[in-house]
Amino acid sequence: MRDHVLDYRFSYRAEYVPVRKRLTRHAFLNGVEPVSILEIEATDAPVAFRISQQSGRCDAFEVRSHGDALWWPLFGLDGQVSGAEFFAHAKSDWDKACAILDPLARTYRFFGDTHEQRFEGQPLRSYESDFRDQLLSAQHDASRVRVIGGRVHVAGGEPVWYAVANDEGRRGFDLQLGHSDLDRKDRDAYWMPCPDRSPRMTSARLGRAFGLNELAHGIGWLAADVVRYRSKIVDEGIHRSVGAADLCVRAFAQHLWEIAFMRPDLRGILPVIAKATRNTPPPLVLPHKEMLERLASLDATRTQLLGSRIVDDARLLRDRVDEFRPVTVSDEEIDAISAALAEFA
Repeated sequence: MRDHVLDYRFSYRAEYVPVRKRLTRHAFLNGVEPVSILEIEATDAPVAFRISQQSGRCDAFEVRSHGDALWWPLFGLDGQVSGAEFFAHAKSDWDKACAILDPLARTYRFFGDTHEQRFEGQPLRSYESDFRDQLLSAQHDASRVRVIGGRVHVAGGEPVWYAVANDEGRRGFDLQLGHSDLDRKDRDAYWMPCPDRSPRMTSARLGRAFGLNELAHGIGWLAADVVRYRSKIVDEGIHRSVGAADLCVRAFAQHLWEIAFMRPDLRGILPVIAKATRNTPPPLVLPHKEMLERLASLDATRTQLLGSRIVDDARLLRDRVDEFRPVTVSDEEIDAISAALAEFA
């Protein structure tokens, strides 16, 4: 096990007022902070799932388990990306390193001065920035990348079945396995061996993403004319799968953020997305459950103003979450069942 320390370059936005000035000014600045990338042996990260697929650029791959995360392989033009290639980019070609660390470009979008370069010798009357938020995002990105057995892996989350609409019948779907990390997308010749972000987002925000333990129920919920399996998975039994309901709600919230720039009516109903712009990726955390409930609970007047399609999607998704909600059993019920079983025995 080895820690590699690299300088993470990120951008942040500053608002300031110079001395003897009245108007607030804005600047995009560059920050540099050291982050750590862990490298471990393959034997330290046992295989949790083996996945094969009929479509895509990789026929078969393995998902490994280490710590509290599942690690998915990252591929480039020459196959799976090596740790040596990634660390070389981190030193000499930050654009390529950023494509691996932060494919949504949440942390690095501008080429600006550092704080010292911009304000050297310039006294300020007031100053605020989102440096702290961008630094936390950079640290989060770094924590999601790991070198395992000499190859780059990313923490992609649970394997999920995505029902992607096909042309077979009025309601035909292809079932494809993919990871559940909405921050990952193919960028600059780096890709994950599963559907890209756009089809994953569409399937999930419409409630058509299912955990491994939900698939049988999910096929019935789809009411599909034709279902084609495009992937196969072997579960090695070392990781307990969970449902995909929360993924669907997060995808719906991110979709709302991404369309908010052209929907002032939506921004008025959901103030949390009021500052969304065309080129601003969604923040790391959105109050996704509250956003869904707000839209699904709109009255008839608000629904008519906003348009029924997006409200109908919200209500359908809320029904999907409720229908697939795991049943919880209290300690008292467990004790009662155990006592009855003991008496029966």
